[in-house]
Amino acid sequence: MEQDQKPGRINFISCVKWVRRGVAKSNPDKVRLNKDELVRLINETRSELRASEDVSQAEASTRMNVDDEFNLENYDEDDDDKTTAQLLGISSLAEVEGATEDHFSESDDSDKEDDEIKPEDNLILAGRVEEDCSTLEVYVYNPSEESLYVHHDFSLSAFPLCLEWLDHEPGHSAGNYCAIGTMSPIIEIWDLDIINCLEPAYKLGRKPSTKKRLSRIGHSDAVLDLAWNKNFHHILGSASVDKSILLWDLDEGQPATTINAFEDKVQSIAWKTDEAQTLLAGKCLNKFITL
Repeated sequence: MEQDQKPGRINFISCVKWVRRGVAKSNPDKVRLNKDELVRLINETRSELRASEDVSQAEASTRMNVDDEFNLENYDEDDDDKTTAQLLGISSLAEVEGATEDHFSESDDSDKEDDEIKPEDNLILAGRVEEDCSTLEVYVYNPSEESLYVHHDFSLSAFPLCLEWLDHEPGHSAGNYCAIGTMSPIIEIWDLDIINCLEPAYKLGRKPSTKKRLSRIGHSDAVLDLAWNKNFHHILGSASVDKSILLWDLDEGQPATTINAFEDKVQSIAWKTDEAQTLLAGKCLNKFITL
């Protein structure tokens, strides 16, 4: 997946992951946002990008009038759509419409044919960094046709470091999801069967806020690796720069177990396939630990 790039231009793939053939929807859903939803997402994105330990204080000091700044009164005009997309770093926002209450739309036959994922298609997930924009790209690879292309992508709020496929979302049947570890301590889980989605299906972790009197949940630094337990589908392991491993209960959205047996960053983790309770961890200083 090498691409030509200009000298000095930042453009690279930081992490990749296969998706098992046959788990993706043949015709993914498409999202349409109304203006109020888009304003909310812009404010939330700005807050995340500028936040420090106290998210509320940072947001209060930098918040601006979104309607005036981005001329959302003329939201349906092409130029304004382009400006909004550039703010969010989203390349797949072309179909957003301004006056609809529906979240999902029915495409015409030609669009459906272009978006269709065939039974013989393979999916590849890639975390891409291009200048100051980070995205999760979903590639389709068809070996018989010898074709490889980006089917859809998602805009990320932080530099992607690791990916893990899983099928679990609380309260839903088995699906097609990707957990992403980034330079942020918050883990995002995205629904891969939705196109033009601007928000993850759910998140794991919470930054502390003095003003809101909220304590931290989860890691305090970047997430370096993720490992989903294929025997217990509600368990996800995460390794971090903060020298810890967390075992998340996805149904509760909380860490069920915290492992602080390390003197340095935990670089990688993997579950033993035939023993659901055994986890292998690799840390800095070239050492392995079996937990």
